[in-house]
Amino acid sequence: MRLKLSTILILFCTNLVFATYEDFTTYSTGGDNIGELTITENKIAINESLLGRNEDAWVYDDKGAGHFDGDFTHQLEIMATAQTGGYGLFNCWILANAVGDAYDLEQASESYYLIELVEYADVYTIYVRIYEGGSEVDSDSYSGSIDTLYFLTIARDHDGGGSNKGRLTVTIRIESHTGEVQDTLTADSSAEQNTFRYIYGMAGYNTGGTGQIKGYVQNLDLNEEAGGEATVKGRVSIININ
Repeated sequence: MRLKLSTILILFCTNLVFATYEDFTTYSTGGDNIGELTITENKIAINESLLGRNEDAWVYDDKGAGHFDGDFTHQLEIMATAQTGGYGLFNCWILANAVGDAYDLEQASESYYLIELVEYADVYTIYVRIYEGGSEVDSDSYSGSIDTLYFLTIARDHDGGGSNKGRLTVTIRIESHTGEVQDTLTADSSAEQNTFRYIYGMAGYNTGGTGQIKGYVQNLDLNEEAGGEATVKGRVSIININ
């Protein structure tokens, strides 16, 4: 009797990750001081002259009316690398229905979501904020450090929060998006279940102040498309069956 040998290749994969990052070179820009930013495919960096609280600059993309609706999860990485003058800040993620820097949106009584990185007295605070009608309705914060890369996962529960009008949950990690959790921040919408058109990769907050800051945003993933760059870690086992 003749036996047929079969070989089965089994690939055990751990941490199979597909990431489709936003191409910031396709985004639109605005503000008189947009030259303070260096924009590459997956990164927006404040250059050597720092971005001041008296300067206008923003980088955004128009995804179409009502594009950001329902539940969603976004991921990005942020770092602050220098400051001077106190109260320097940059906004590293905004959803809105109008165009301008964060202070412009506030003064125009817009509703919007944002995450900002603020320095004061050598403490670098990450805020998640919700504005409705130009007024802040909820905010939560985490005190971080300079020269630390933070991995943010932003989840919106469209029906969440105390009034079921929407909740933002931001999970802050270091080392990677699966690394050690530093904190979990929440902010609740109270007036309406918001939908948004524009996504901002970075924006300033020009109130005429003196604070300046330097840092960057990179690898913004809206989790809207399959594919992208895959990272595979694991082992291969070969099993022979007689």
